[in-house]
Order: sequence, then C-alpha cells, then structure tokens
Amino acid sequence: MQKKKKQHYVWKEYLKNWSINNYINTILLRKNLETKVNLVNTSLENYFYTVPNYSDQDFLEILQIVDDHASEYSRPQIIQIISAIYKNSNLSKHFESTVQDFAELERINMIEDFFTNIEELGKKLIRSNSVQQIIELLKNDAEYSDALFFISFQYVRTKKMKENVLKGIRESNFYKEKYWLIFQIIYGFEIGIGLSIRKKIKLNFLVSKSDYNFITSDNPIFNFLENDKNEDGAVKDMELYYPLNPKIALIISSSDKNEIEETIINEIDIENLNRKVYNNALENIYFFESTDVVNL
Repeated sequence: MQKKKKQHYVWKEYLKNWSINNYINTILLRKNLETKVNLVNTSLENYFYTVPNYSDQDFLEILQIVDDHASEYSRPQIIQIISAIYKNSNLSKHFESTVQDFAELERINMIEDFFTNIEELGKKLIRSNSVQQIIELLKNDAEYSDALFFISFQYVRTKKMKENVLKGIRESNFYKEKYWLIFQIIYGFEIGIGLSIRKKIKLNFLVSKSDYNFITSDNPIFNFLENDKNEDGAVKDMELYYPLNPKIALIISSSDKNEIEETIINEIDIENLNRKVYNNALENIYFFESTDVVNL
C-alpha cells in the first residue's frame, strides 16, 4: 500500500471534461493569472484528508456529534466510518512498529480512499455526453441514488467547504477544529440521503447549444440559497448548482414531486451562471475557451 500524499478535493475525472491532453485552462485567482495546469497538480493539497490523531475522549465527543447532527437514516453509515477510524487509532497505540506503520498509512489514506469509492458512483454521470444519456441512466433507481450521493459528497469535500466548516466551529466555540472532517462526512451523508430518499426534488439540466460554455471551479457545487437562513443561522433549503461539462449544467431544487427537466438556456443566462461560479470559487477557475471568462 502506498502513501497517498497528493489528495485531490476536486475529482480529476470531473475536471477532465474541461481539459485537452490532461491540461486545463485555469485562472489562478490569488495571482490573477490565466494559465494552463496539469490535472494532476490542481485542486489538491498534501495529506488533505488525513485523519487527525484522536484521543479516546475525542471519540466520545465525536459520537455525541454524530448523535446530535446525524439523522437515523445516515447514522449507521457514519458510525461505521467512525468505528474504522477508532480501530485504526487503537492499532497505532497498542501494537509493535510494523502495525503502527500500517495504521499511520491508513490514517493518511482511508478518507481519500473513501472519496475514491464515492467517485465511482458518479463516473457514468460525469462521462455522459448528452442529457438524453443522463436521463436514461437515471431511470435506474440505483443509478439515480448513486448519482445524488456522488453529488452530495462532491459538494462537501472541497477546500472551501473545509474552510466554511472550520469557520463555523470557531464561531460556535464549542467543538474542536480537528472535528472538521467528521462534520464533512456527516453533511455528505445527510445531504445524500435527503436528496435520494427523504425529499422530492427536481433535476433541471441546463444545456448550451451556442458557442458559450459553462465554466467550473475548485468549488464546483454551491447552493444558490446559502444566504437564506433561519433565526438560528441554519440554511433553510438547498438549490444546488453543478456544471457537469462545458455544455451541460445541473440545478437540483426542492419540488412537489421527483422530476427531471431539460432547459436550453441563452448566452446571457450562461454568463450569469458563470459569474456565480466565479464568485463562489476559492482559488481556481477552470474553463474550456478564453472567451468563456472574458466578461467575468
């Protein structure tokens, strides 16, 4: 087993839809620089998903977090992951060096491996070239559920989401910062189960049939309604936006029934959506042609 040092928080296979020969047009926002970047070297951080060292007391607090924030639907899956982390933690504390070395490797790789497995759920969706192909795929209940779980975890796994979670932890002054990864896992399962089982939703596939392309970023999925909060500061609802490739984007919203639509949109609407992508990015904008970002 190899140590996975470079850990991507945006899936390379997804970004490949905007690339040519594994290079992708990129705006480095912090440098205000337009360049080409190899897919291997973007939207990643060394040891990004490495599990922090948790004490026995930490695990008790983590179980309480799960109890407080996870629903009965997602709790069993989350506890299974927490149990694996706990068992690995005990290996590193109580056995000889060879076992400790294995445990350290697992601590570095296990959540990265978890997200790799989640990515498998979205391969067919990401590789689809037309809305008709996607609709045929989603007629299968298992594929429909897999696609929504994939989207949910792509939404929560990014560096920007990590920063948002850490900000919330600091403002609450209640939880330890090293629990950020636990919260991301909880949010991923909660959103995935909410979309696939508990809520009626509309999937609206937006299509560009013009020369204008959808762009994406290092924060590829975001909530249009993130600023609509209740008195406790919690977001009331979700309307997720996710560009799938330069010609197809997806909006997921609450509805009275489960439905799938296709909408051909004009250049002005595409430009407005691209501007929202730009404003919700953290460090990188990805695009297919330079004309796609001229007016941003």
